[in-house]
Amino acid sequence: YSYVPTIPLALLGAAALFRLLEPRNALFCGTLAGLGLGLLAREQCRVWHDSEALWSWTVSVEPRNAIAQTALAETLKERAFATADASARRELCERALRAYEAALELETVPRTACNAAVVQRELAQVDVANAMARRERALQLARSAQAACERAHESPAQARLVAGLALYYLGRPGEAVSELQLHVDLEPESAIGGSHLGLALAELGRHGAAATALARAVELRPADAAVRWQWALALERAGDGRSAREQCSEVLRLAPGHAGASEALERLGRP
Repeated sequence: YSYVPTIPLALLGAAALFRLLEPRNALFCGTLAGLGLGLLAREQCRVWHDSEALWSWTVSVEPRNAIAQTALAETLKERAFATADASARRELCERALRAYEAALELETVPRTACNAAVVQRELAQVDVANAMARRERALQLARSAQAACERAHESPAQARLVAGLALYYLGRPGEAVSELQLHVDLEPESAIGGSHLGLALAELGRHGAAATALARAVELRPADAAVRWQWALALERAGDGRSAREQCSEVLRLAPGHAGASEALERLGRP
């Protein structure tokens, strides 16, 4: 980052060479110096090629720098979630997780712990053999984020969400409802929190409350056919067949050929 401020120094150095040496010798020395600096700049450009290269180099030089470890993890996580290739996505998630864990060993930052939990949950979907252990680790990370939020007097909204999702996918819907309700109370505009609150309530047989939570999630994400389908199921189970039919029709509009919605309309009777 210092190459621009050093341009005047380079000009002064060149002037000094011409003053102290014969012009031919000064030109020769200046050329050698320019070539050397060019080679150094070429190497530095490899470091500055992109964010991943920059932060990987920084971590290699300063492995105990929590900020650098977190920045590398964030970069890898963004790349992982942007790729459609399953093997590349998993490899990037594994690398991101290692960087997150290294950062957390140095400093427990709530956002870092929450993002590490998100990556653990993502890996649980593909690492079937260790899925439950990864979800348990995600819950541990969420708990540490909650504790860090309390110490720093920060909002625990994200930590509550991460804990609720971990509990839901661990098959503990009762505990998930408690965490997700606290999250939604703090962030009423959270569609993912509201939808999973509805799913957890439905698993507990509280279909009326589930329908209410899912209705709010659909309001926030009206084009999400999957959430609307869950709302339709909750409405049916709550005994509101007419509203369930309406939502099944809307699901088919958003996702033509949706098998579940088609079967539900046949079962409920088309309007």
